[in-house]
Amino acid sequence: MPDPATPPSTPPPTPPPLPHPPGLLNLGNTCYINSVLQVLYNLPSFRQALAPWRCPRSPDFACELATALQTLFATLDRAQLLQTSRPPNATVAEDDECDTLDTDPLDDLRENLDYVSPSSFVSLLRDERCDFEAVGQQDAHEFLRFLLDKVDAALNSPPPDHRSQCKQPQPSSSASTTSDHLTRIRGGEASKPANQDVPNSSVAAPIKATDTTCPRSAKRRRVSEPSPHSLTQQSDPPSSSIDTAYPRKRFRPTLVPDLFEGKAITATRCDFCETMSNRAEQFLDVSLPVEAGRNLDWAWSKTGAREKLAGVNKYSCDTCNTYTEAQRWWRVEVLPQVLTVHLKLFAFDSPYTGSGGKVAVAMPCPFEMRMSEWCTDECEQKDIEYNLSAVIVHEGNGASSGHYYSYIYRHDKAEWYVYDDSMVSVVSRRELQQKLFTAARSRRTAYLLFYTQSATSELTTEPDNDASS
Repeated sequence: MPDPATPPSTPPPTPPPLPHPPGLLNLGNTCYINSVLQVLYNLPSFRQALAPWRCPRSPDFACELATALQTLFATLDRAQLLQTSRPPNATVAEDDECDTLDTDPLDDLRENLDYVSPSSFVSLLRDERCDFEAVGQQDAHEFLRFLLDKVDAALNSPPPDHRSQCKQPQPSSSASTTSDHLTRIRGGEASKPANQDVPNSSVAAPIKATDTTCPRSAKRRRVSEPSPHSLTQQSDPPSSSIDTAYPRKRFRPTLVPDLFEGKAITATRCDFCETMSNRAEQFLDVSLPVEAGRNLDWAWSKTGAREKLAGVNKYSCDTCNTYTEAQRWWRVEVLPQVLTVHLKLFAFDSPYTGSGGKVAVAMPCPFEMRMSEWCTDECEQKDIEYNLSAVIVHEGNGASSGHYYSYIYRHDKAEWYVYDDSMVSVVSRRELQQKLFTAARSRRTAYLLFYTQSATSELTTEPDNDASS
C-alpha cells in the first residue's frame, strides 16, 4: 500500500524533438535544383569559402547567380540558428500562414520556420532564359555541372573595384579529348563527355503535380531569401545577412577545382613496339554504368578495365609509325576531396533500360570505400578512405518525368536526413540502404553519389555562431 505521505512521482517531461534542418520550397518542377542546392549548402568547405567573395560592380550572370547562392546559404544559416533558439512547441496560427510573403525575410525567420523559399535564385534562372529556366523539370547532374561552372566563373571575375566584365575560367586541362566517363570544365562551360551514350539527358517534360506540390500546414512557414539584385547594385558592401553569417576572410578563386576536381590518366600501350603513352585529364565527376545484379565495385572495375584496340579501332602509334593493335586503360592519379559519382541511369542502349528510358536498377553502393585499386602507383592519396556523405535520388520511370530529392549525412548530428523539397526528416542508415542499395529493380534509384575523403568528410556542420549577431 503506497504511503499517503509520499507524493506520487512524476515522470520527467519528454524533451521536445530537435528541429530538423530547413528544407527548400518547390516552386514548380524545381526539385532537381533543391536537391543540388542542399548538397552544396551542407558542404561547409564550399559554403564557407564562397561567403567572403564579393560581386564586381559590373556583374555578369555568373556573378549574379553566385551572389544569389551566397544569400540563400546565409538565409538557411539563419533559419537553422533560429530554429534551435525558438520556444519549444511554438506554433503559428492558420490565418498567419501566408502573411510572411510581403515581410522582411529575416524577421520571418524568427517565427516557426521549417523551410526557405529559393525564389530569388530561381527567378534569376528564369530571367536569364538559360537552359535551366526552372519552368520544366531538368536533369540534376546537368544542373550541378552548370552551377559549379558559373560559380567557378564568378570566383575568377575581377575584384569589386574593377569595372570590367567577368572573365571566363581558363581550361582545366590541355587535353583535346575527354573520356566518356569523365566530366570536366573546359573553356567556361561544363563539357559533355565524348561518345556520351545519352543523346539528351535533360528532362524536358514537366512532372506530375503530385511530385512537386508541397503539403501546407499551419505550423509550417516559409521565407524568401533577400533579392540578389539588392546586393549587386549597391555601392556599399553587400547585405549584412552575408557579412554576419561568416567572418571576413579571403575566398579561394580555385574553390571548385580544389574540392571537386581530380586527375585521371588514360594509358595506351602499343602491342607492336610496347611503347606507353599517357594522356592526362582533369575531371569533376566520373560516370559509371549500372546493371542488374552488379554493384559499384563492378562499375569501377568495368570503367578501369583494359580495352583491346583492334579492327576498326586500331591504334595509330607515333613511335613505330604503325596502325596496330593496342591496350588502353584508365586510372586516377589525383583524387578530389569530394568524389562525385554519376550513375548512368539514362543510358538508352542498356539492356536494362525500361520503356521510359531509365535503367531502373537499385545498384548496391558502399558507405565507405577506397580507390587504391583504380589509382596509379604515383597517386599519393590512393589509400585514403572515402565516406558516402550525400546521395541525389531520381524516382520515376524515365528521363522525361520523375522527382529528385537527396539524402545527406549530418556529422554534427550523426544522422542521415532525407531532404525532399520542403520536407526534411531523419532516416536510418539501414533504411537508406534498403531503399537505395539493394540489388533489385526499382523506380527509386541513386543518381549522384558524393564521397568525401575521411580527413575532410564532415559534410555538414552547424552554421557559424556569428550568424545570430
